[in-house]
Parts: sequence; structure tokens; C-alpha cells
Amino acid sequence: PSVITAEQLITPSHLEVVNKKQYIATVHDSTLVEMELKIEYGKGYCFASQNTSVESEDDFLMVDANFSPIRRVNYKIKLLPLDGNQIKESLIFEIWTDGSITPARSLKEASKLAMNLFYPLLS
Repeated sequence: PSVITAEQLITPSHLEVVNKKQYIATVHDSTLVEMELKIEYGKGYCFASQNTSVESEDDFLMVDANFSPIRRVNYKIKLLPLDGNQIKESLIFEIWTDGSITPARSLKEASKLAMNLFYPLLS
């Protein structure tokens, strides 16, 4: 069997494959594989059943799409002892991305979103 990954795609020069290890298919014989892909922009996660941009579903194999550049996030709260009985808390994030955005930028964007969500509660 042969595994087909995104690294094997032939793309126009203005496109970059971010995740070259993305699994596409497995071929179990010497079949020639030729496919046409539809590339879209989006946010978050989109179920194939929600995608209405393709006119005829007979022409395309619809798959779910994960547009999020964030692959994994961990956080921990570290307790920092101060003078006396006081303790200060420190929030530590570990952020993994697909390379299309830096972890620092993703934290900044997420912080802006959170502030916009909670700001109305202050008034």
C-alpha cells in the first residue's frame, strides 16, 4: 500500500501547503490517482453537511473541514509564594499551531475575543 499525503500535491506557485503530512488517501494497488481539490477559507470547524458552496454533491466528495490553525493548547496555573502568607498565581500557556500563525499571535487574538465577549458584562 502507498499513503498519499499533502506533500505529494502539485499546487500553483501562489499556494503553500501548510501541513505537508496531512493524510489524503491510501492506495492498495498500482492505480493512478488523479483528483481535483477545492480550496476554501473559513473559520473553526465546518461539517461537510453544512457546506453549501459546492453546487453538485455528485461532483465532489464532501469532507469536514478544520480551518483552525490551533492544533493543541495546554495551560497550567503556577503558584508563586510572596512575602508572608501571600501567593501570586501565574498562568502559563503552551500553544501548538499548524505554522500559519504564531502561538503568540494566536494568544493575542484569543485574548481580544475573550475581552470582547466579557466586556458587556462590566456595564
